[in-house]
Amino acid sequence: MVVGGKPGEYIFRTREIDMGPAGDPHPKTTLATLVVSGAEQTKLKLPDVFPELQDLRTATPCCKRTFDFSETGNGDQFCINNVQTDMSEVNTSVRIGCVEEWTVNNCSAENHVFHHHQLQFQVIKKNGKDVPFTGWQDTVNLDFRAADKAHPNRCKCDDDGNCTGCTCPTAEDPHGSVVVLVPFLDPVIEGKAVYHCHIGEHEDNGMMQVISMSPDAGRCEAGTPSNIDRLKMSPKDRALCKPSGKYKHHEDDHGDGDDDDHAAWERFERDLRASWCRPAETRATAQANYSLWQR
Repeated sequence: MVVGGKPGEYIFRTREIDMGPAGDPHPKTTLATLVVSGAEQTKLKLPDVFPELQDLRTATPCCKRTFDFSETGNGDQFCINNVQTDMSEVNTSVRIGCVEEWTVNNCSAENHVFHHHQLQFQVIKKNGKDVPFTGWQDTVNLDFRAADKAHPNRCKCDDDGNCTGCTCPTAEDPHGSVVVLVPFLDPVIEGKAVYHCHIGEHEDNGMMQVISMSPDAGRCEAGTPSNIDRLKMSPKDRALCKPSGKYKHHEDDHGDGDDDDHAAWERFERDLRASWCRPAETRATAQANYSLWQR
């Protein structure tokens, strides 16, 4: 909201933002010159009392999920949980009436901006530190991970922004991680929506997913089975979106000309268990798909 002051000209500027060694430069920039003139208009009357928002930390989450925002070492392709955008698929299914806890991780050397359509969420933790309750929002920044003397295991980047060795936030090094409580409570949200990085170049190049919200969904479900079937992709295709150096590659055990990435499989199984919240059932399903991939 912009409120005109006394008559005159005012400069509307952005601040300089450090997007990280792999990010684009964002210096201070003049966006517009605002001209205020004429007689003063009737001031907008605001309500004396705004609707009270619930502190969602009083709720018990139906489900806990993890979303890793990553990109290729040269920054050309962007992914969420190592999957690029496919608008024909549902990546996450949630039940209306539930509050869920989402951990959103930046696994790259440039900032990302998590945004959810159709509803707002409450940030409860950022970079491992508790966040006091100030309200709900639909967008939050994910800080970049770049190596320094104190954190040599983060992304290592050259002067051109090409990065290797990127890792996701951990309990020991939570920088780049945000934990939010998402209230899927209002029946009007029923249907499909998206969550994505709010940087246009990133979402347009793969960093966006589809979510389905329904009163009939299970308490904690993943998306369509086709997400599991991605294990049948070749190791080269599956490696498209993993952060460079994130997994250790193994020799070509199957004679198909590609390195076999068993660590990628272990990562997939862990994420799948976390997403579905059904460890025993998910392990059996995942092992069955792994057997198909090994053939």
